[in-house]
Amino acid sequence: MPKSRPVLLRVVGLTAAVLCVAATTLTPSPALAANEPVSTLFATNAVPTVPAFNDASAAEVGVRFKSAVNGTVTGLRFYQGPGNTGTHSGSLWTSSGTQLATLTFGDSSGTGWRMANFTTPVPVIAGMTYVASYLAPNGHYAADPNFFTAPLTNGPLTAPATNNGVFRYGGSGFPTSSYSATNYWVDPLFVAGGAQSSTFSLFADGDTPTTANWDDSTSNELGLKFSSDVSGVVTALRFYKGSNNTGTHTGSMWTSEGRLLATATFSGETGAGWQTVTFTPPVAITADTTYVASYHTSTGFYSVNLNGFAGTGLDSGPLHVPAAGGAYHVGAGFPGSRSNHNYWVDIVFKPNQVPSPETSPSTPSPTTPAVVPAPPATTSAPSPTAAANGVAGGDALPITGTNVGIIAGCGLLLAGIGTVLFVAYRRRNSVRFTA
Repeated sequence: MPKSRPVLLRVVGLTAAVLCVAATTLTPSPALAANEPVSTLFATNAVPTVPAFNDASAAEVGVRFKSAVNGTVTGLRFYQGPGNTGTHSGSLWTSSGTQLATLTFGDSSGTGWRMANFTTPVPVIAGMTYVASYLAPNGHYAADPNFFTAPLTNGPLTAPATNNGVFRYGGSGFPTSSYSATNYWVDPLFVAGGAQSSTFSLFADGDTPTTANWDDSTSNELGLKFSSDVSGVVTALRFYKGSNNTGTHTGSMWTSEGRLLATATFSGETGAGWQTVTFTPPVAITADTTYVASYHTSTGFYSVNLNGFAGTGLDSGPLHVPAAGGAYHVGAGFPGSRSNHNYWVDIVFKPNQVPSPETSPSTPSPTTPAVVPAPPATTSAPSPTAAANGVAGGDALPITGTNVGIIAGCGLLLAGIGTVLFVAYRRRNSVRFTA
């Protein structure tokens, strides 16, 4: 009979171990445990030095980032510390503040990484800067000052050092302020590849002008200034034609100083609507550089939205028109005169494809304590101890607040079973210990 005791111990111990393993796999992160390789800026188990900053003000906090390859952002995550309560909403933005998608995180009063997915993954373009943020309605957000003193790269994702992280006090909105390179521990969930738009334009095919035939019969060169967040080529130029805008039209691409880069004559025009001409070869343009696209009409009666660019420009994907970005010249030639008017000139832009880089993690090591933006009390933060050099792709189970409780419970379960069995065994066999 005593020989069966070791067998019982093994069976019970093995059963407890299996239960613990099963328990810890009940609540993995759905975003990081998926089959698709998800990349993040921070390691799955990274934690902030300051998980809850002493600031109860509502704030939208985030991070600026870009990817070296095309792909999609499937969701967001943020680190929740004590006191960071309430309903948290997350957003993905372009660098200029266009909101691309929103989500709501599940309610939780614990601590650790909180994750949520967008209803539809958001396509992102290689080399283009985006902002991932969330609203902390009761403050107490994670904040490590002097974190982004150098660019942070993990896999295809990079958080630049310039004006990063970002915040906005008040309700939900685009965060533009930055202070002391603070890391607010917001992270995009990025999947490389996927369907991408091959070309971009400023206007959709269904867009139409307020005035299709402006009452001006003089010869004019009409256009706009634009820039792109990424390098690529302009494959074509187009303009919206009113029925009275007859004659031969030519399209041109210029540098901002007036150097002609390409010109082409429109052919096969329709009576009205969008007209397109292709540049052969395409015109290469450089990221963050201003160019001018224009067309020449010899008969006038051009399309226009008066004050269409007054006070605000136009953003469409990686393309941007600045405020007062209209351009014109009486007669043919470089349209160097600025205008608030939109003359309905457009381009067809194709971004360059950027090869996938090797993983090159970089972990900032701040040495100077600082305070986060406008807090009620200052706080110092040592160098972050959570190195962001892990490849986040579902390869490890993140130990979140939920998982920690399960693991601790398993430990107590095993300890309790061991104690009960030991006492029973000692009484059964009259085990005595002597000094």
